[in-house]
Amino acid sequence: MCPLICVAGTQLPDIQQVMIPVVSNSACASAYGGVNISITSNMICAGLLNQGGKGACQGDSGGPMVSKNGSLWIQSGVVSFGRGCADPKYPGVYSRVSQYQDWIKSYTGSNPPGFVQFNTDTEHSTMTTNTNTTATTTATSNSNFRSARKLLLFNLSLIPFSLFLFS
Repeated sequence: MCPLICVAGTQLPDIQQVMIPVVSNSACASAYGGVNISITSNMICAGLLNQGGKGACQGDSGGPMVSKNGSLWIQSGVVSFGRGCADPKYPGVYSRVSQYQDWIKSYTGSNPPGFVQFNTDTEHSTMTTNTNTTATTTATSNSNFRSARKLLLFNLSLIPFSLFLFS
């Protein structure tokens, strides 16, 4: 058993990153339909269909699915489940962070996060900014990350995205 991304069955003890494409919800639902698993709009899928070999594995649940937009890292998913590790027939399934924006806002108080809404059924999604939220940003002088205190921005960026895995 490999609790992290594995290479030839060997556990990798350090944080790993892999670039894999987003898979449309309809293609993901087709893949999982044969094993009676429903893919909903609260999910986002990613993986190398018909190729496999790269993706999340046991022990990675809860890890972030992120993309980089300029110098800003944006989280669009949270590792949820899959069949096996990077199986070519089944993409990885992630919780779609943008679907939980009301819940997240309820815990962020007077500094609500900004969100980007997107189409859930295309491989290359078009992003539109949620106009109900005004977000302010403050960059820290020694980091490529924006201050989470001022802005939490969640979106689905066009592929590629990175999946960071922690040991």
